[in-house]
This record gives sequence, C-alpha cells and structure tokens, in this order.
Amino acid sequence: RSEAFEAIGHVELLYDWNWEHARDSYRHAIELNPNYATALQRNALLSALFDRQNEALEEMMLAINIEPISLIINTDVALIYFIQKNYQLAIEKCLTVLETDPGFAVALFVMGLSYEQLQQFDNALDCFQKALDVSKGNTIIRGALIHTLGKSGKKEKAESLLAELKDLPPSIYVSPYTLACAYLGLNELVTALKWLEKAVETHSVWLIHLHMKSDPRLDPVRKDKRFRDLLKQMKLS
Repeated sequence: RSEAFEAIGHVELLYDWNWEHARDSYRHAIELNPNYATALQRNALLSALFDRQNEALEEMMLAINIEPISLIINTDVALIYFIQKNYQLAIEKCLTVLETDPGFAVALFVMGLSYEQLQQFDNALDCFQKALDVSKGNTIIRGALIHTLGKSGKKEKAESLLAELKDLPPSIYVSPYTLACAYLGLNELVTALKWLEKAVETHSVWLIHLHMKSDPRLDPVRKDKRFRDLLKQMKLS
C-alpha cells in the first residue's frame, strides 16, 4: 500500500500540481513504511518546491540513511543545494556521486548547471557534453548546453544547436521548458516566455523536476508579469 500512495503522490506532484494531495499521499506512504526511501526523497523535493529547503535536506538525508548508495537520491541532495544557490556544495556532492559512477548523467547535468552559475563555463560545457554522450543526446541536457553556450558568448554555436534541436523528428520529444531555457541563454526573453507558457499549458514535468520557481536560469524573466502569472497558474505563488 505504501507504494500505491507514493505513486499517487508522484502523479499529483508532476502532472496534476495538486500540492496538498501530493503531500498527503507521500505522508501516508511514509507512515505505512517509514523506511520507504523513494517516498522520503519525493516528499523532500516537494518541500524544496515551496522554499522549505532545510526541511527538504533533512528528509533527503533520512532517505540516504536508508539507501546510502542510491545515485539519484544523492544527486537530489546536490539539486537542493543548487536550488539554495549553494553551487559549490552542489558540485562537491555531484563529484562524490561520480566517484561511484563516472557516467551518471543526472549528476553530470546538475554539476554543469552549478558550474554555469559560477560562470565556470568551460567546466559546465564539459559536464553537459559528457552527460549528452552517456545519455545519447538527452534533449533537456541539449537545452542546458545551448543556454551555457549563449551565456558564454558562443552565440553562433548556440543558435546552430538550437536549430538542430527544433528540427528533431516528432518521435523525439523536446520539452517546451528545454526550448525556453535555450532561448534564455540567447537573451531572447519574449520567445522564452512563450515557451514557458507552453510548458505550463502542457504541464511539462520539467517545470517541477528543475524547480521553475527557483531555477536561476529563469531570473531574466522572473520579474515579468507573465512569469508571475504562470506561477499563479501553477499555484506556486
């Protein structure tokens, strides 16, 4: 039964945006099985979504105590550090994960995001390229690579990769959130906002996975009324 409650909570978190019901489902799962690491992990990410990062870290550490070698749970600790803007801590945590599995794409991705915010663009690009190689071209990572190329002044390369991303066949899904981040890297704010609106309209899971409310790559549009309206639609403000 705990797995069922956790699964319901996951749907409510990622797709329905029913935050209270998601929280209740995770809590029921944890009450039924206090050692259910996945429920603790996802409840922690929900806490982080609402700026309760200290609480989120405590919950995530409980999950790690149960599954200390879980690559994804340890990487999610790094993600919370990233959300807190503790970029160096996020990098250090990712490096610890990569000692266990040098090809773990999620850790390479989060580390790349963190390096970018420290303006260590070469390191960020290296992480994203490695993550792309092991993930066989994951599109969310492609978007992050384009964003960093744009921010580091490599506009021509960024535009070329963006054109390739948009020309992918329909069988390869490209999240609107990915395109929004790519356009933000090129400082095309109006177009980026249109793609963010599309992401909200289609309930893109990346709005939650990458914490739209806190993702620093979205800072250039954060004060725009259209962005604030999107947060209201998601019941995040």
